[in-house]
Amino acid sequence: MNLENRPCTRPQTEWGLDPLFWVPAKLFNGDLTRLVSAEPLSSTVFYIGNQHVIKAVELVGIVVSVERRALKMIYYQIDDGTGVISCVHFTTPTEQAEPDTLECYRIGDSVCVRGRLAVYRGQLEVIIRECEIVDPNQESLAWIERLSIRKFLASSPFATSTQ
Repeated sequence: MNLENRPCTRPQTEWGLDPLFWVPAKLFNGDLTRLVSAEPLSSTVFYIGNQHVIKAVELVGIVVSVERRALKMIYYQIDDGTGVISCVHFTTPTEQAEPDTLECYRIGDSVCVRGRLAVYRGQLEVIIRECEIVDPNQESLAWIERLSIRKFLASSPFATSTQ
């Protein structure tokens, strides 16, 4: 089932009425590549499914690439079987002062990433807010959750009581 992503016709003042706007949306990486940007209103807000508005996501997948860039950031590539997405962890000043204590996930780790969406140099990426190692069995559970959410997104338009 493919999601037909359509721009939201609601004014920006009503975006917060959509419950998906306030929580990390549990999506497949492949769904992220088909999001519709809310630009020029916002470059960090996107439309998915039947006019739902999202700004944060939760992804579960396997780390397939780790790249440190100086002391300020770490890029992870996360693969969930539907696609690969870049996730960026900006280090705190404390982590920068003690780089040996910086927790860095390794290739092959199964992780759950929560963060906000952003576009950098034309590419969609997730700015990590939380990241944790999860049991590989949790990835199977995540697939079931995401399939259920996709069905909801495809069939339930973002509607308010004023319609």
